[in-house]
This record gives sequence, C-alpha cells and structure tokens, in this order.
Amino acid sequence: MRAVEQVVAHHKQVRARLGYFDVPTAHLADLLRHPDAMQPRTFVPRDIPMRFDPAAMPDIDHWVSRNGHRLLFVNGTQDPAVAESFHPRSRDSRVLWAPGSNHHATISGLDSNDRAEALALLTRWTSTR
Repeated sequence: MRAVEQVVAHHKQVRARLGYFDVPTAHLADLLRHPDAMQPRTFVPRDIPMRFDPAAMPDIDHWVSRNGHRLLFVNGTQDPAVAESFHPRSRDSRVLWAPGSNHHATISGLDSNDRAEALALLTRWTSTR
C-alpha cells in the first residue's frame, strides 16, 4: 500500500466528522512550503464524499459518556484532535495523557504510573477466567 493510501481514511474522517481543514491559510501563504497539504482533497480522492456531518461527534461522545465500558483513551498532550477529549463516565474506562506526544500517542509514551495503570487495565480486561 502506498503511503498516501494509508492516510485516506484518516483525512476523510477528520474532514467529515471533525470539520478539520476549514482553516483559512491565505495569511500564511508566504510561510507554507506545501500549501496544498492543508486542502481536504490533497489525500482523499474526489470519488469519496467528504461532506461535514456536525452531528457525528456529538452522537459518538454521547454514546461514550453514557454507554462506554472498558474504554482506554491514550491522548497526546500536543494533539489538536483531542482539544475536546472524550469523558467516559464508566469507572472501568480511563483517559490518559502522553506528555509531549501528538496524534501518534501510545501506551509506551505514558509516564510510568499511567503506563502501569493502562497495562493493568488491559490485562484485567483481556484475562480469561
């Protein structure tokens, strides 16, 4: 799979579900090396619809906060995609933050206490009885 094909789904989702790319960049024209990279169609073929659905994320957020169970969110503190993070109400779900990390945050990027907690949760959730 070509590298561009690997990001199509992500770029479609951030446009259609989160509304990203609706950011004016004309005032940055003399600073941007690749101004087309900010255009929504740079990585998504024209035959894939990308109409923004403003109801999608509130619907997902509602489900997570009311019905989510055994959910682990590992967010990067430098990731703009989590400016409005999920807040699961279940006591058996957690939101953890990887310091200095971006959209590619992983459990290994958590501080040692949070990493131990995440691994303990996953172990408990996946252990067979």
